[in-house]
Amino acid sequence: MNRTQTRLLVALIILALAAGLVMFVGGYSSRALGLSPEARAIARLSASEPAARLEAVKSLRGSDLSPAAVNALTPLLADPDPQVGYQAAMALGEAQTPAARQALIAALDNSNSLVRIRAAEALSAHPTAEAAPALSRLLLNNDDAALPAAKALVKIDNDVARNALWMSLADEKQTSRQRAAASALLENGQASVEMLKQAQLSGIPALRANATVLLDQIKVQ
Repeated sequence: MNRTQTRLLVALIILALAAGLVMFVGGYSSRALGLSPEARAIARLSASEPAARLEAVKSLRGSDLSPAAVNALTPLLADPDPQVGYQAAMALGEAQTPAARQALIAALDNSNSLVRIRAAEALSAHPTAEAAPALSRLLLNNDDAALPAAKALVKIDNDVARNALWMSLADEKQTSRQRAAASALLENGQASVEMLKQAQLSGIPALRANATVLLDQIKVQ
């Protein structure tokens, strides 16, 4: 090994040691400053590497998120990495706070189908009338999130929700939205009976027929 190669090797070793020292000092400093695990995770959400952001988001799941954590997670719903966005939606869905709920409603229009599906699932578990217009769009547009959207709409059961469910159920041919609406109403069981009886009074033959079929199926459940 000549002198130039030796100098290059020494320089690389020094750089590696320096990088390791910076990481050690950074981690030690955050602990020394008394930062909570949540605060350290929030700091890592802005990492340049998707894997680091994903790990940080996952570490926030299953915990009672502070307003700061909800605010930090919300932009990640639009993360370029689909899995980061999906995990952010999972974390916000578990948070069950008003701010998290608003973020999930906005996420129903997200370009990432995984995020839309998870947001609709979370809003189905904790339905709110505010979400009905966006959920209706997903159902009526035969979106990938049509089924969880229909399940949420059945539970919301206001005029907006019923109109979307009935329009979907009125399709003469089987479509994604018709199957989603039928499945959601059937899964809801006895709680869907009154809604379906109203649908039987419709002037749309296909809606009346499909509502009657579902009522018969609910009777034998």
